[in-house]
Formats: sequence, structure tokens, C-alpha cells
Amino acid sequence: MKVSVIIPVKNRPEVILRAIGSAFAQSVRPYEVIVVDDGSTDQTPEVVEELMQSEPALKLIRNESSSGAPTARNQGANSAEGDLLAFLDSDDCWKENKLESQLKLLQMYPQTPAVFTGFEFHYGDRQKKTSRTPDTVARSDLYSRNVLGGCSSALVRRDVFAQVGGFKPEMPSCQDWELWLRLADIGDLKTIPEPLVVYYFDGGMRISKNRENVENGHNMIFGLLQDEIDKRPDSGVVKAHQHLRMAEVYLKQFDDISAVITSLGRAIISSPSPGCLFLVFKRLAQIVYYKTLVRESGS
Repeated sequence: MKVSVIIPVKNRPEVILRAIGSAFAQSVRPYEVIVVDDGSTDQTPEVVEELMQSEPALKLIRNESSSGAPTARNQGANSAEGDLLAFLDSDDCWKENKLESQLKLLQMYPQTPAVFTGFEFHYGDRQKKTSRTPDTVARSDLYSRNVLGGCSSALVRRDVFAQVGGFKPEMPSCQDWELWLRLADIGDLKTIPEPLVVYYFDGGMRISKNRENVENGHNMIFGLLQDEIDKRPDSGVVKAHQHLRMAEVYLKQFDDISAVITSLGRAIISSPSPGCLFLVFKRLAQIVYYKTLVRESGS
């Protein structure tokens, strides 16, 4: 099976070569690497073009103006020639056995629409943290949060990607999560718990600061799932987890303690139980730890 790697980028000349390099350094070499430049106003396209002179499998699509990362990913997918689509953000990179491990898993589970991996967070030069995903992720596992992480982890069958319609640019945020839900409608998603994707954070700069878009994206996801969740006997618990997710968002991205407290209160109201109280305090501890890492990386 041939793998097409798709890298959307805008104004990131300092990191794009790291991403491209990690794609070509894979133990199983991809068939092609497609960089979609989404209206860069700096030297990013020229950096890619220079590398193209020595790397024939590297391709570049240039947009005169920016249309957003979801549209850029769809552009790359539409021009891809491989059987499989591997998405990679320009400020992330892969460990060298990422694609090889995923291809083996796809062979083991030929009916799964996509496979994912765990991920590793780098907070500046100070600390790193790993996150391991479950072996199997069903649609219900995605009700309250995106347990699969961002696009850089995904290896998707191209025909299934086309079948579900790709990314939805009209989503104000959470476009990856929304796509994973549609893929999981077709079949369970498989993962390699080992962290094979590296996410780089520098003082939290890569996190969206547009609060309206972040809130609207989450609310659209929860709204799409509302009827499904209401039919479940544990609907209160699921909704409590959604409120816990929003508490995490408000603290991680906006430092809004008032909104955090409101969301935690809503979680307890949705599922007033000792178990929920325990989760509230556990989530608080996790969030505080995260914020400490991010603040230290930016100091």
C-alpha cells in the first residue's frame, strides 16, 4: 500500500523542514509527501521548493490566499496518489517507525477505516509528556473528548476519507475530532498506544486563542451527539465528562477560572456522585500540571 503524506503549512519556514525530514526518514518510505502552502507571506514556499530539487517525491501546492488548514488537507488528499493518507502538521514530527507500525496494524485489521498512535508532548527544552491511546476507539469513546489527538497521528484509507467527505472547513474548530467521529461510524478505529508522534509546544503558542471558535466547535460536536447520548442509560455521566472537557479547555487555553468553576459545577450537577467528584479533582490536578509545564516552557 502506498502512503501519501499531506502537510499543510502557513508561514512556518523554521519548522517545515523538520516535518518533511521526519516523513522521509520513515523506515517505510512514503510514496509522496505533499506540502500544501496555505497563502504564506514569507519564505516558506521557497524553502520547500529548494528541497524539491533533491527530493522528487516532494510536491508543493501553493494557494495565493489562506483558506484554512482543513481545506488545505482536503486539497492534498484530492491530489494524492497513494492508497493511504497520512496527515502531518508542519510543527509536528514523526518517530521513524510510525508509518511502518501503522501499516502492520492495518494489515491486521483490514476493515478499520483508520489507525492512530500515541503522542509525545515537548514543552520547550524543559520537559516532555507522553499520552498513550486505547488500543481500540469506538464512536462512543469520542463522545466527550478527542482521545485520538490531532491530525498528525492519523493514517486513513483514502477511499474511506473520500466516502465520508473529508474535513469540514465550516467547523470553527475541532475539525479533526468531528472527522474521527464520522470515521468511527464506519468501524472501530485502531491505535498503537506507543507515542510515535511528537507535538511541540512553545509557551502554548500553537493553541487556538479564538475563544468563540473553540467554544462553538465543542458545542457543535456536543450538539451533533446530543440525541445519541440522551438514549444512553449513562447519559448524565457522559455529559459530566463533556463539562469536564470544557473546564480543561477554559483553563488550558484561556486561564478563565470562573468558567472552569462553572463547568466543574455543571459536571457535578449532570452526575452528582462520588465518582464524579473524584474525576473533578483528578481533572483539576491534571490541568494544573499541564499549565505548570506550559508556563515553564515559555519562561
